[in-house]
Amino acid sequence: KFILFEGSAKPMPFPPLPPFVSFYNESDSSNKVKIFLDLQEGQAKAPFIPIAAYDAVQFSGITSPADGLYDFQYTNEPAIFEVYRLSQKPESHADFNGNLIGNFQNDRNYGNMMVTDFIAKNKKYYYTFRTKSSSGLVSNPTVVYEIELLKDSDESRIIVNTIDISDHDHMDDPYHL
Repeated sequence: KFILFEGSAKPMPFPPLPPFVSFYNESDSSNKVKIFLDLQEGQAKAPFIPIAAYDAVQFSGITSPADGLYDFQYTNEPAIFEVYRLSQKPESHADFNGNLIGNFQNDRNYGNMMVTDFIAKNKKYYYTFRTKSSSGLVSNPTVVYEIELLKDSDESRIIVNTIDISDHDHMDDPYHL
């Protein structure tokens, strides 16, 4: 008898892709911004960008790929999103550690939802978002959005920009520990 392989294998779900994000406001709102979040379909290979030190646990027990790229993939399941916010411009995604404003779950089994956040007018805020799977795996964070709610005497509007940050500058010490 010849044994070619002996051992056990555990099926592992793929972590999700980052969500699609868009911002809205009502023209008479002085401190409210609406954030539309939607699961992204498809699949991608990318290096994992953690926010918190414990994020790396999701890849424990998995041999790191030689190219450093992990598989991320859409799964049809109810949406769960993490929303992070800062009031100062971040240098890396790790700066969002400890600034989670909430985990939001769609109770109706949809892959999208609207979240409302209350912010001060005429002040810049910085957001990033992640998708969280029902098994607890998180996506990479989205780009960083710089949001400002401008309010004058009779109407308000939001200014949305993305900012360029470099997570690679902090990869040796991503949490500044």
